[in-house]
Amino acid sequence: MGCSTSSSAVSKPAHHADAAEKSTELRLLDEYSVGLTLGEGAFGVVSVCKKRSTGQEFAVKMVDKVETPVEQIKKEAEMLQSMEHPNVVKFHGVYYERCFVCIVMDKLDGGDLVEGLQRHLKERGQINPLDVVHVAYQMAASIQYLHSRNVVHRDIKGDNYLMDRKNMTEKSCKIVLTDFGTACNAAVTDRMDAGVGTKIFWPPEFFDRSYGHKVDVWAMGVIMYGLVSGRFPFR
Repeated sequence: MGCSTSSSAVSKPAHHADAAEKSTELRLLDEYSVGLTLGEGAFGVVSVCKKRSTGQEFAVKMVDKVETPVEQIKKEAEMLQSMEHPNVVKFHGVYYERCFVCIVMDKLDGGDLVEGLQRHLKERGQINPLDVVHVAYQMAASIQYLHSRNVVHRDIKGDNYLMDRKNMTEKSCKIVLTDFGTACNAAVTDRMDAGVGTKIFWPPEFFDRSYGHKVDVWAMGVIMYGLVSGRFPFR
């Protein structure tokens, strides 16, 4: 990554619509302490952070400004801020630091669906399809919500659905959709051509660079195939 965080970096919070209008600029480290790394990728890192005033834990996605255009990160933060659905990760603030843009979100403790599948296969064997109906319902609910707002995620995959517990077959297991870095606004009649997302979840029309909302539905089908069969159909 291009450079590391610093407590001297300047940022602008946007916890809610009114918070974005605050005249006093705050730093991420003014409000949160940053702890263990949860994941790392080309975009930057996701770490645990704890709100200093309450002790509550969240996740912070720190996107490297060198690797990703600031406008793209800003668009992701604004899109997340506008979302309000139980199966979409909840946004808590964005901070524009010197080297990173830091997006604070809910922290879920169960890992992602791919990790959940691997864990289940190792400990209990193949998943009974009836045991993940509630998972399918929640995935469909998140996608339906996005599409009702003319938003296409374009990177629906198991890695981007987080769980609030380790065992996805528990009926009370909640899942949320994350990572809106490739999401865009598009009407149901619009066609898109950008080759973004993860290839093994692309539908045929994606390769023709002419696709619409249904790419998210196809990708959900690929996830469900993987969950019930124990392996994903494409490599």
